Amino acid sequence: MADVNSVNVSNTDYVMSGINTIISCTTASATATKTATVPKGFTLDSGVSFLIKFTNGNTATSPTLTLTPEGGSALTNKSLVGTSGSNTLTANVIYTCYYNGTSFSIDNNCTYHINTITGNPHHVTATDVSLGNVANKSLDATASTTSTNYVQNNVATSIANGVVCNTSASITNAKVVNLTGFTLFNGATVRVSFQNGNTLAKPTLNVNSTGAKTIVVLRNNKFYFPAVHTGYWDGATTTSTRMWDNYVTFELMYLSGSKTVYDSSNNDSASSVDGVWLIMGNPVVNSYFSTDSSYTVYANGLIEQWGSPTITQDSGIEITYPLTFNKTPTVVATPKTASLDREQRYMFQIYNILSNKFTVYMNTSKPNGITWDAIGY
Repeated sequence: MADVNSVNVSNTDYVMSGINTIISCTTASATATKTATVPKGFTLDSGVSFLIKFTNGNTATSPTLTLTPEGGSALTNKSLVGTSGSNTLTANVIYTCYYNGTSFSIDNNCTYHINTITGNPHHVTATDVSLGNVANKSLDATASTTSTNYVQNNVATSIANGVVCNTSASITNAKVVNLTGFTLFNGATVRVSFQNGNTLAKPTLNVNSTGAKTIVVLRNNKFYFPAVHTGYWDGATTTSTRMWDNYVTFELMYLSGSKTVYDSSNNDSASSVDGVWLIMGNPVVNSYFSTDSSYTVYANGLIEQWGSPTITQDSGIEITYPLTFNKTPTVVATPKTASLDREQRYMFQIYNILSNKFTVYMNTSKPNGITWDAIGY
């Protein structure tokens, strides 16, 4: 029987955004252009996050990162920005990396370490197993006993199915869930299914009585409180407020330490928050679709609304969005025409664009209406 001399208990099955391994970058510390190989099938989509270890760290002032799938072509070279304001990275430390569509964001405060236990943990002797001279090696006395356990107990169940949160949407913003075996540490990840949605500002999450921590989103490399949208419309012209809908599921990561969090609905004023739960990626939190007006709301506060009204009068009319934006959106529109007709090509104007509506003026003898799209926060 082969003698077991060492056992590595580092676990690389830390599942984030479909990647179940730790990416390694071996570029020299002073070299700004960092490169790394990623698994086959990896795509650089906005919102993707993963774990990456810089073997030599980084001391370059303005680093970039290029990821190349195994057997594929290199993806676009993008800038690498530390959320703490510093781009210095420690060698052989594992960082959480988030791609926002334009650059890679490294959370300098969210790191993981791997410890190795040497020696044979199987306390058996030759007499015990009657297999001749089997060496009995105990655990190495120098092995670390303070290994950062970044793979959460029951995390596989949590990620696959979601922990159910039954906290009321409107009575309290303090959301509470229980997950057997959970311990709170920097980088802990849970997936929570909010059965009743949420309608209140600045929600918090408390897992296993480890303390209420503010829920935030990442936008433009800044943390924001999730936005509450007024004028929520369910197709029956019901007016209320809504942050996210019933049965929405989020994957959240705990980030310890003081964080600066901005309020997107209050001129981006900032608050200092002690520890946050970051909603990973940019999932849809609210949506409604109809033949008249529709909308989609994303976790980072981005809202897209659109409609295709029929307009039969030759005058200015107001188009009201299903949801009220927190800030004035960008609106584009095109005329609806029944056929190829020169007279119908230049027949309208949109103006007086506000956070809750805009005005359209049709100047034609053949008014049919417009198709419009509004996007903003």
